[in-house]
Amino acid sequence: MRDALLVARYAIMDDNSACLVQYHIIGTTGEHEMQNRLGNTTADEHAPLQMGALRKHRGIQTPWYLAVFALGMWIAGAVLLSAAAPALALPHPAITPALLASTHAIALGFATSFIVVVLYQFLPAHYHVWLGGSREKLVVGFGYPVSVLLFVIAFAESSTVLAAVGGTCAAITLGIVLARGMSAVLPAMRRSSGAALHVLSFISLGCIVVLGPLLAIGFVVPLHLPVAELLGMKIVLAAGGWISGMLIAVSYSTVRGLNRSSAHPRYQWEVCICAAVGIVAIEWDLALGGPHILGITAALCCVVAALLFTADMVRFVLHRSSHAERMTWLGQLAGCLTLALAAGEFVIVESGLGASPALPVTAVLLGAVPCAIIGNGNRIVPVLLLQLAPRYGHHPLAAGVARTFVMGASLVLTCVALVFVQVGILLHDAGVIVIGSGVETSAGIALAMGALVQLVGVLRARELGRGAAVGAGI
Repeated sequence: MRDALLVARYAIMDDNSACLVQYHIIGTTGEHEMQNRLGNTTADEHAPLQMGALRKHRGIQTPWYLAVFALGMWIAGAVLLSAAAPALALPHPAITPALLASTHAIALGFATSFIVVVLYQFLPAHYHVWLGGSREKLVVGFGYPVSVLLFVIAFAESSTVLAAVGGTCAAITLGIVLARGMSAVLPAMRRSSGAALHVLSFISLGCIVVLGPLLAIGFVVPLHLPVAELLGMKIVLAAGGWISGMLIAVSYSTVRGLNRSSAHPRYQWEVCICAAVGIVAIEWDLALGGPHILGITAALCCVVAALLFTADMVRFVLHRSSHAERMTWLGQLAGCLTLALAAGEFVIVESGLGASPALPVTAVLLGAVPCAIIGNGNRIVPVLLLQLAPRYGHHPLAAGVARTFVMGASLVLTCVALVFVQVGILLHDAGVIVIGSGVETSAGIALAMGALVQLVGVLRARELGRGAAVGAGI
C-alpha cells in the first residue's frame, strides 16, 4: 500500500530529467527508495536545494511574478543599452541618464529580482528557516518592482525627485530581504562556509541599501557628497559583492545538486576570504585613496577567488551524473567562466593600462548573471511555475522540463551579445555595442519563450499527476 501511494504521487514524464512530485506525508526511507527507482533525482547530501523543496517549510512560497518582472527588465535594459551605447563607447564611460537607466534596469530589475526569487526558494530549503509571512512577501513581490520601475523611469526622464522616491522605496524592500536573509544565514555561519559566502553578499547589499538612497537623495538635496567616489563604491559592491557574491554562494549548491555531482567543494573558505579581502581593499581604495598597488592587489584577490570558484564548479560538472541535463551545466559553466573573465578584466583596469571600467561590469551583468540564470533556471523555473498549481506539483523534487533548443538559443545569444558589447567597448565603436544590445534583447525574448515552453510542460505534467492520483483513488 505504501509503494502504491508513493507511485501515485510521482508522475514521470518522457523528458530525460522531468520528475514532478505531489507531496503528501511520505517517510524519509520511502523518499530515498523512490529516488533510487527513478534514477533521476538527488540524495539529500548531494542536493539540499532539491530535497529541501520536497519538505514543507513555512515561507517556502516564492514570488514567481518577480521572475516575470525580471525577464521584462532584462529585455528593457538591453533596449536601453542601445541608447547608452555612445556613452559606453568612450574610454571613460560618461554617466548619462540612458546609461544609468540601463544599468539599474539590468542590475536591480533583472539580476537582483532573480536573486530574490531564488533566495525565497533556497534559504528555507537549505537552512530550514521561515522567511516571513504572506504580507511581507507581498510587499517585496510588488513593492520592489514598482520601486525599480520608478527608479529606471526617473533616470530615463532625468527626474531627480522620482529617483529619490524610487531609490528610497527600493532600499526599504531590499532591507526586508536583507533582514530575513541575515537572520537565516548568520546562525549557520560557524558550521558552513556557504553561509559565510551568503553573509558576505548580504553585507554588500546592506552597504548598497545605504549608499543608493543617499546618492538618489543627493540629486535633490545639496548634500555635497563625493558623488564619483560613492558611485564607484556602489558599482563595485553591486557587481562584485552582492550579485557576484550571491551567484557564487548559490552556485555551490545548485551546480552540485542539479547535476547530481559526486564531487565535494574544496575551496569555499578560500573563495570567501579572497573575495572579502578584495572587496574591502577596493572600497578602501575608492573611499580613502591609497597606493596604486592596493587596487592591483585587491583585483588579484578577486581573480584568485574567481579561479578557485571556477575550479570547484568544473569539478562538480566533471563528476556529474549521466542524468544531468546538458543545458543546465553548460549555462552554469558559462557563468563561472564569464565571472573569471570579469575578474581578469578588473585587474587590467586597476593596472592603469587604459581599459574601460565598463568591461568587467558588462561581463558580470550581461554575461555571468544571464548565463547562470539560464543554466539554473533550466531546472528551477519549473519549480516556480508549479507554485501556480496549489494542489498538484506544489512541492516538486525536480521539474526540469526545459526544451533544449529554446534555452540553448538564449544561452548562445547571450554569449554572442557579450562579445559584441565588449568588442564595441574595446574599439570605442557605439555601432557594435548597439548590435550587441539587439542580440541581448533577442536572448531575453528567447529565455521568456523558454519559460513559456516550460509552463506548457508543467501543465502537462500536472495533468499526469492528477491522473495518477485519481487512478490510485487518492
